[in-house]
Amino acid sequence: MDEPPHLPPELERRIFEMAAVSDPGSIPRSLGLVAKRVWEWTEPIIYRTVVISSMNEKTGVAAAILRHLDAGTTSKPPSFFAQHVHNFSLVPSFWLFMAARPSPNAWKPAELARVVRACTGVKNFSFMGSFRPLSAKENYVGDALNAWRPHKILMLADGPAQFAEYATDPVFRDITHLLLTTMSSSSDPDYVFDRPDNLHALARLPKLRHLAVVVQMPTPVLAQLLSAPLQLETLVLFGAENGATELVGIEDDRVVILHEEDNILTDWHEAANGSPDFWDRAGEFIRRKRRGEIESHRFVLSNPRDT
Repeated sequence: MDEPPHLPPELERRIFEMAAVSDPGSIPRSLGLVAKRVWEWTEPIIYRTVVISSMNEKTGVAAAILRHLDAGTTSKPPSFFAQHVHNFSLVPSFWLFMAARPSPNAWKPAELARVVRACTGVKNFSFMGSFRPLSAKENYVGDALNAWRPHKILMLADGPAQFAEYATDPVFRDITHLLLTTMSSSSDPDYVFDRPDNLHALARLPKLRHLAVVVQMPTPVLAQLLSAPLQLETLVLFGAENGATELVGIEDDRVVILHEEDNILTDWHEAANGSPDFWDRAGEFIRRKRRGEIESHRFVLSNPRDT
C-alpha cells in the first residue's frame, strides 16, 4: 500500500533525493520501499554513477545495467540509462596475479561496449589505463565511446605524450575540463607540452577551458603552455616541482598548484556524490586571488579551507 504524503510533494521529493544521494545503497534496501512514488524518485539515483574498477568481475551498477539490457525494453526503456547515468569511471584492464585466469564472470569487451553504448548521457568520465586500444578498430568499447560527449575527462596513468594520437576522437569534442597524467621519469623526462603536436591537439578542442596536469613541469615549459593559443581559464598543476610555493617568472593568475595527486580518484568519487571537486576549489582560489584576498605571488592551494 502506498503511504500518502505528509509534506508538500516538492519538499518530500527533495528530502528523499538528498537521502538517496548520500547513500545510494540504501535505495533498494529501505528508501525505495517507503512508497511507490519514492521509488520512482530515487531509483534513477542508483544509476547516477557507474564504476568499473577492473574487468575481472561483473559487479555493481554496471552489472545491473547489463542485466537490464539483457532483459530488453520490458525492464527499462532505451533512454533510461542515457538520461540517468552522469558519471562513469572505467579501468578496462584485468588485474591478475600468479598466472591466474579471468573469472567466468569477467567482463567481455562486447558486454562492456553494450553498457557504454547505453550510457550516452555521461558528463563526467574518469579513465585509468591505456586509451590507445579503445581507439582500435577491433575494439567494441572505442566504437561505443564515439557517441559520448562528456564535459569532464580524467585520464589517469596514460601519458599525455600520446594525447595527440587520439585527441580527435569524438569523445573529446565537448570537453571543458581535462586532466592528463604523464609517464615521464627522472631518467627519461617527457614534459609533454614542449611537443608541438600535443599543444596543437589541445588547441583543437574548441570548448576546453580547464586543464590539469600531473607532471613535474619546469618553468620554461609551463610558460610555453601558458602562451599557447588555448582559451584556458584554469591550469592546475599536481605535484609541482620540489613543492614550490612560488613560480619564478610566472605571473599568470590562472595557475593553481595542488599537492593532492594521491587523492584524485577519491576526489572524483566524492564529486560524483555532489561534493566540490578540485576544479571547484581551484576556481574559487583564482577568484579570491583576483579579489586581492590571496597574494599575487601565491600559487599553492595547500588546504581546501583556503577557499
